Amino acid sequence: MRLQQFFLTIALIIGLGLALNSQSYQLTESDFSITGTSNLHDWESQVTKVTWSGNFQFSEGGLESINNVRVSIPVEGIVSSKGRIMDKKTYGALQSDEHPNISYSLSNCAVTRQGDALVANTKGRLTIAGTTRTIPIEILINQLPNGQLVATGDYSLTMSDYGIDPPTALLGTLTTGDEVGLHFKLIFSPQ
Repeated sequence: MRLQQFFLTIALIIGLGLALNSQSYQLTESDFSITGTSNLHDWESQVTKVTWSGNFQFSEGGLESINNVRVSIPVEGIVSSKGRIMDKKTYGALQSDEHPNISYSLSNCAVTRQGDALVANTKGRLTIAGTTRTIPIEILINQLPNGQLVATGDYSLTMSDYGIDPPTALLGTLTTGDEVGLHFKLIFSPQ
């Protein structure tokens, strides 16, 4: 009897392993920007470097979950369309000398289907300038015929929630708004 239970347990473990398989993907392309306002003009900065790790869990029905996600963005890899003065103000506001990276760590994720796309409702810990907040982000995921996954999303936050004073320039005559938007399109390729 114990031998039968042993074989049944082994069969269940193998069956679950086949039903839910984890696939490694690497981040191969990113289009990530940060937008905001000021009393003179709107502004946009590009995130030129993103490091990502994590895995995608699949079953016969498709993508089941996303796990172990960690994202790191070097502060000094954020580049503004307004030039070096804006970049220096950004690095100073984000305290890049003391906190050289913005980081995100996924806490949990629920994946649901919406038409041909998947929606990942996530919660995770975002750390900016040494302050960490748990935030929700809804991510739209499409799987391309070549196996690539395209993840897009937007999130708004206020700098003051992270202890950041919105930057000023020109002796205080230029002030930026407290709210900024994060916008991303990430493309993942199977390894």
